[in-house]
Amino acid sequence: MKHRSFWVLVLGLWFGVLGLIVSCATTNQPFSDYRSPVYQLSPQWVMEKIETCRISEGMTIEQCRLSWAGSDSYFQKVRSDSRGYELWRVENAGRVLYLHVQNGVVTLISEYRR
Repeated sequence: MKHRSFWVLVLGLWFGVLGLIVSCATTNQPFSDYRSPVYQLSPQWVMEKIETCRISEGMTIEQCRLSWAGSDSYFQKVRSDSRGYELWRVENAGRVLYLHVQNGVVTLISEYRR
């Protein structure tokens, strides 16, 4: 039983590392801009997202751009209103996401599927 638990742990760590590599590889961008004020002024959880090339609710558009910086990334503001709402269309590695932003913070992420 002890050996089975050990191998489950080893395989879990292996697939976790593999997932991190695939995540950054799909963006064509290893993160390297640690001197950026956007990065340095971010909370720890956002720094971790940026380092692993991921975006999530609670991040700003600037943090999302830094996380998904690369030659195949495309950010476009689609809509905005006077109450602080913005809708952004983001393309990266064949994925199309819509970022719903309220007062500068992403509040919802929806994915467009063809």
